[in-house]
Amino acid sequence: MTDTSAESSQPLPAPAANQVTVAHRPRPKPHAPLMLRLIAGLALLKTLLTATACFFVMVLSHHDVAETLNTWLRALNLDPDAEFLHRGVAWFAGIPVAKLRLAGVGFFIYAILYLAEAIGLWLDQTWAEWLTIVITGLLIPLEIKEMFTHITVMVTLLFVLNVAVVAYLANRVRRKIRIHHERKLAEAAATAAASAASSASRDWTGAPSE
Repeated sequence: MTDTSAESSQPLPAPAANQVTVAHRPRPKPHAPLMLRLIAGLALLKTLLTATACFFVMVLSHHDVAETLNTWLRALNLDPDAEFLHRGVAWFAGIPVAKLRLAGVGFFIYAILYLAEAIGLWLDQTWAEWLTIVITGLLIPLEIKEMFTHITVMVTLLFVLNVAVVAYLANRVRRKIRIHHERKLAEAAATAAASAASSASRDWTGAPSE
């Protein structure tokens, strides 16, 4: 009898250190899908393009537009007197300086938004998916209008690409919302079951013995 009590009073052995580490080790987050990384790369390309456009427009707004453009064309070994280039320079030169600077601010804002898209999508963030859906979705009506007025291969390709991006991201967001809802329902069911089991246990222990 004494040996049995002595054995029961002995402390239980502590779990091994490696077992504790494994139990509390956080589960690594899976990498973003390849398609999401490709969309992030596209957003980064848009960032570079809009940032470059912002720089050149701002430079033009502080200098003589026609002279600056002709200088750039000569630096690229292009003839500013060519009909197409001459009309392009004349068109840019006719834009008021205030509108050029306003366009530069717009390009800057878009560059910041596209950069946020690229970083967020690369890290598989849901807010970045929503941001991309909104920004890209706003461009689709403009592309449809352009296709009805003056359809080109480039506009058609951009339209198809933007629709595919919006559809893919919308499907991902919808799936995430469904999974989150199902997880909440499972947690609520588990909590209710645990509460019912705890209540039943209290009722059983509190029942008077015959």
